[in-house]
Amino acid sequence: MLSELGELGLNTATQLNTTFVIELISAIYELYLFKNFVLYISEQFNDSEIAVKFLDEFFTVFPLVPNVIVVSNGEVDPKDFYVDVLVSKPALGLIFTTGPNDTVMPLAAESMKRVRILKTIFILTTTLELDVYDARAESDYVNLVNETYTWIWYEQFLNTILLTVRDNIYILEPYPELKIVNKTENWEVKDFFIDYYDNLKGYVLDTIVRYDLPRVFDRRYENGELKISGTSGKLFTTFLKSINATLVDTDVASSPFEPALMGDVIELIVNRTIELSPHSQTALFAMDHVGTSYPIGINDWCIMVPFYNRSPEHLYLLRSFQNTTWLLVLFAVVYISFALWLCAPQRPIEYSNALLQAICSMLSIAPTTLFNTLNLRMSFLFFYLFVLGFITSNWYTTKIASYLMTSLPSAQIDTVDDVISANLRIKVFDYEYERLESMPAQYPQRFLEQLDIVDKPFMDQHRDTMNTSYGYSIQTDRWEFLSMQQQFLQKPVFRLSDICMGPFHHVFPMYADSHLQTPLKYFILHATQSGLLTYWQKSAFAEALRLRLVKIMLIHEDARPLSMRFLRPIWYVWWLGLILAGIVFLCEWKRAALVRIKRRLLTELSC
Repeated sequence: MLSELGELGLNTATQLNTTFVIELISAIYELYLFKNFVLYISEQFNDSEIAVKFLDEFFTVFPLVPNVIVVSNGEVDPKDFYVDVLVSKPALGLIFTTGPNDTVMPLAAESMKRVRILKTIFILTTTLELDVYDARAESDYVNLVNETYTWIWYEQFLNTILLTVRDNIYILEPYPELKIVNKTENWEVKDFFIDYYDNLKGYVLDTIVRYDLPRVFDRRYENGELKISGTSGKLFTTFLKSINATLVDTDVASSPFEPALMGDVIELIVNRTIELSPHSQTALFAMDHVGTSYPIGINDWCIMVPFYNRSPEHLYLLRSFQNTTWLLVLFAVVYISFALWLCAPQRPIEYSNALLQAICSMLSIAPTTLFNTLNLRMSFLFFYLFVLGFITSNWYTTKIASYLMTSLPSAQIDTVDDVISANLRIKVFDYEYERLESMPAQYPQRFLEQLDIVDKPFMDQHRDTMNTSYGYSIQTDRWEFLSMQQQFLQKPVFRLSDICMGPFHHVFPMYADSHLQTPLKYFILHATQSGLLTYWQKSAFAEALRLRLVKIMLIHEDARPLSMRFLRPIWYVWWLGLILAGIVFLCEWKRAALVRIKRRLLTELSC
């Protein structure tokens, strides 16, 4: 870290100048009009007379401003003092500390979690007693300032001032490299908290780039500048360009298709090896120890399944009517036949004639017998049967004609029970399986037995190429990208089932309270409002198409004549009629034979 401590760093002092601190706070307050003060006081400073003096002066100058005072000791739990819950914004933080190893520092860091962007004044209360210049003491003093600001930046306190017992004022200029600047002699309030969001002065951001279609792929250099293709990669590189930051990738992948393992990416961020990853992810993955960006979008976690494109031609004749309609037609035939047989003035001698007349009426076929009757009731009945048969037969003809223009929809896999019934193997990641396993009410053990845990290379090889041998877990943004391959198909190769979880945020993993969090938030908002996310998605697909990572699926199908399967119901009815006719014939033949035998016996007996 570069330092510009200056000559003022050589002044000596024995204790904190509380009047100077109050004057500085008052000047800052007049510009920003804070609604709250949050004070963190180290245990050593709290036991001193200077602390009492400072608090007396503080309450005298700011009697009406609400404040929260937290004293560092072993009994304080930072979870009880989360600033984002306790106070309104804008607020000013005051941290009285003896250095980076003071117990008040982690207390303040945890308490101000998620709001470390608040303006904060660190006050070094370490006393120095020097009568003459001491080079070693001055070196320790410089190291203390450097170490304190190193800790401050490590914890991502972004708007800070550092005061010392020597009445020195230091600020941090983080871009392009960390530099401590002494502002004691010529300070102005407007110079303390500088907004660098639009210009990071070439700040170097080191990260890792791996293969993760469609979000990140095709890492390359153009004119000495690192370029990344992909829906997230394009957003990431454009964002860095907008804030004048430089992207580098020192850990180059051994292969252009080396997969991005999100567990490894998260671990690198936790270990502070990288501070921001271009590999966005759905928040289904556990990210307890890192921060996240403003959501790029909202993702559902679903299962994509092969589309069943079997056309049940033999059901065309049956599906023209619903099952309830067929039952109603059957009931109407039976009811009409009995009505004709029992109620007609000249009723048929046999019921079969009435049944045949009822069937002919429903099919709008000329009656088997010409009814000439002067009975008005029967004339109305025959007219009604004619209208009913005309409507029913034409309704059926219209429905089946419309079905012949297209294929009937096949039953698809949509639910957990459908997956079990189809015995379809579903490929998922380990953390997804653990999430499903924790919800036995929605996902029973029998369904979990259909799941296979696989790694990222397997998913890249089979899911991205749409291998129909399996089903796969997928998020919304990936599905929208992959489904563009089948946009010209009449029937898709894959479809999303109703087995889903969510919604989840689609985010970039990063440091907690990262200095890039706020500029990235506003950039994502602007990109969303201007339609750039949609544009980058289409551009990424075109780039992947050029690199042959995906392909446009085209299936040419010529018109096929209907096969004999189409007439299967008619064949069933025909064979059923033949069987019934054969049974009736055998019964009548047997009856005739019995009658002949009976007559012969009677003749023999009479003789």
